[in-house]
Amino acid sequence: MGATATAPSRGKKNLVEYDLSEVAAVTFYEPTGFKKALERFSTDKNLYGVPHLIDDMRTIIMPKEAVQHLDDLKFVAGNIDSSEFNRWHIEGGGVIITIRTA
Repeated sequence: MGATATAPSRGKKNLVEYDLSEVAAVTFYEPTGFKKALERFSTDKNLYGVPHLIDDMRTIIMPKEAVQHLDDLKFVAGNIDSSEFNRWHIEGGGVIITIRTA
């Protein structure tokens, strides 16, 4: 019998509550995969309410523990290092992260 996926922790309501080692940048190969993933945050019981943000219309920043619930989609998940960040903004309970590109 295979491993059972577990729902991400519901204790943290915002990405700023996570340590950077607990967060992943999930970049999708196809726009359809990105759109399906976004839809799941409002329809899938395992992802509903999980804090996340859209970085560049193909990347979702989310808790690593939630990535397993997207396994049927094509993506690459990477770690986030604090040196990658230019700034964090908190606006109305959401988080906007600007990642350096140069």
